[in-house]
Amino acid sequence: MKFTDNTILTPPENIASRETENGLCILNLETGEHYEITGIGDVIWKLISDGKSFGEIVQSICDTYTVDQSQAKNDLANFAAGLIQKGVLAE
Repeated sequence: MKFTDNTILTPPENIASRETENGLCILNLETGEHYEITGIGDVIWKLISDGKSFGEIVQSICDTYTVDQSQAKNDLANFAAGLIQKGVLAE
């Protein structure tokens, strides 16, 4: 899956999320499936929820963590592709 810096990822309307003691719980309201997201995944989800673009999320990761831009793009692309495959995110 190819993302550009301008790609905006959004959760579909049937997805709800809530912070928990362990991170973030994401629930598919149609299927009842739920997922736990912790660590940097929690941070990424919040940036996605705030409407940040792929490029803005990459920059935020680079500014916050010790990671180069190429690695951040690759890791974010893999994370997003996995969530898209599960129906939790859409482009």
